[in-house]
Amino acid sequence: MPAVVVLGGRNLGGAVLDAFLADGWPAAGVSLSERTAEETRARGALAYTADARDPDALAAALSRAREDLGDLTVVVNAVSLARARPAEPFHGGALADARADALHWWTVPVLEAGFAFLREGARALQQRGNGGVLVQITNGSSRRPAVGTALWSAAHAGLRAMTHATAQELRPQGIRACLLVVDGPLDSPATDERRWQEGVPVQATADQSAVAAAVRYLAGQDERAVSYELVVTPTGRQWQP
Repeated sequence: MPAVVVLGGRNLGGAVLDAFLADGWPAAGVSLSERTAEETRARGALAYTADARDPDALAAALSRAREDLGDLTVVVNAVSLARARPAEPFHGGALADARADALHWWTVPVLEAGFAFLREGARALQQRGNGGVLVQITNGSSRRPAVGTALWSAAHAGLRAMTHATAQELRPQGIRACLLVVDGPLDSPATDERRWQEGVPVQATADQSAVAAAVRYLAGQDERAVSYELVVTPTGRQWQP
């Protein structure tokens, strides 16, 4: 039976796991902390702890998942690496005002996690030898840079480019690498305070269950008509082609 591994077990990652579990899929979550791993097990999925930015640790977790689940069809990266520092705007702020180490702080973790996911996810599916799907979740900054998001946009535009290039490399092998762009803030406990401070209306946020349904859609597409990039835009946010 097909199985899924989701990197990230809380908030969006948890919602993605729930969507697959509801359809009867064997599932596992990979998270950084044992606390999140416990939450993943409580949902009914297997759980492993690993740093998603560490290729070796991630490879070991995916190897365990193949052994425990018996098959591995879909791997999803739902890890969020936003880490604003005190007195620093959430997305890095204006480039002219950025700290000297801001480029590394805001871009490298995102690209490291994307690299580890795409490389080790591809290798895991290649070992399976029967195709499969990789879903990299990113945000709207990958498509529409805005004031105060120069560094954050650079990170996610790079992630988008890396995913698209990997998709072309893996396509002849029957493996599909997809990008899922969440073009708006998530309606998530992790973002509640920031959305309240910024006055973001709920209609301008993306529901986690809707994003999870989009992941589920990508995982189940017929091979004759597939998506390599899917954008979820909240109805309260201006759509951009």
